[in-house]
Amino acid sequence: MRLYADLFDAGYAHSIEVWNRDGELAGGSFGLAIGRAFFGESQFSGEAHTSKIAMAALTWHLAKWGFAFSDGKWETPALRDMGFRCIPRTEFLAHVDGAVHQPGRKGRWRTETDLATVAAWQPAWSGTSGNPGTI
Repeated sequence: MRLYADLFDAGYAHSIEVWNRDGELAGGSFGLAIGRAFFGESQFSGEAHTSKIAMAALTWHLAKWGFAFSDGKWETPALRDMGFRCIPRTEFLAHVDGAVHQPGRKGRWRTETDLATVAAWQPAWSGTSGNPGTI
């Protein structure tokens, strides 16, 4: 846990949090950003669909900031519905090699839009190429 705290302080670890109307943490995700690659580490939902809300907001921001891809780790129906796709390991490693050497977005991230904008967003990439979501 200390390592993640150190990575957070250094601007590499990020949490995406969804809070309910009562001000309680309801769901979210966290992961590591290295260069223009995001590696999702974990998601949780204390209330229905809150991890999906976090992933949608994260993906909107990653696309806006020019990230090359987001590693979703595990294939789930929710990630497939969001446009993530499985790729062969050799392709994944090529993506990693290219993305981690590009300048990224270090430091503490802040929300730059509202959920209505995220919900209305139509990604520019297709499901077969240029998709920043990989599993």
